[in-house]
Amino acid sequence: MTNYFRRPGSFFEQAATLFLCLIPWFVVEQKKVINWDIEWMTTCAGRLLHGLTMTQGSYHAELPLAAIVYIPVYLLSEYAGIPFAAGGFLTTSIYVFLSCATIFFLASRLLERDEAFLLSALAAVAATAAFLADFGQRDQLVALSMLPFVLGQIILTRRIDCPRALLAVVFAVGAVLVLLKPHHGLLPVVC
Repeated sequence: MTNYFRRPGSFFEQAATLFLCLIPWFVVEQKKVINWDIEWMTTCAGRLLHGLTMTQGSYHAELPLAAIVYIPVYLLSEYAGIPFAAGGFLTTSIYVFLSCATIFFLASRLLERDEAFLLSALAAVAATAAFLADFGQRDQLVALSMLPFVLGQIILTRRIDCPRALLAVVFAVGAVLVLLKPHHGLLPVVC
């Protein structure tokens, strides 16, 4: 009798499986055009970087915090010659990777390695496939910071050993991104 339920393989096998599962999403995402809101926020970020005030160069209810998130997109498009759409996709993909890596590192302090990888893999799928229509939007970026923020709170509350510099970065980024959409801040408060 064949045992189909075997122990998960190495970390490399798990990561390769996750990567293969995300290929269809990657193909679909590459064929899309950039959302107008991302292009506007990137333009606002460029105007703020060039010294214009909010009243002179742009107006948006969530500036300047919203523009800070899109500064890398502007820098990639302006100085590396990458189009807005590719820069937005690349930057958001980096944010997704950093969020999932942080989730894995923090969750591995609380769970077994395989469980921590499963949690970070689920976060990767949720951060990509769930945001097909709005990939790169501020709501997605807030969602990327929520789970690391909550895990950091749990680690801090339970006094589990974790590098303080990592927790400081998680809380700083989480606080800035929660301020983009303050109603999302209720989740970490309740937890």
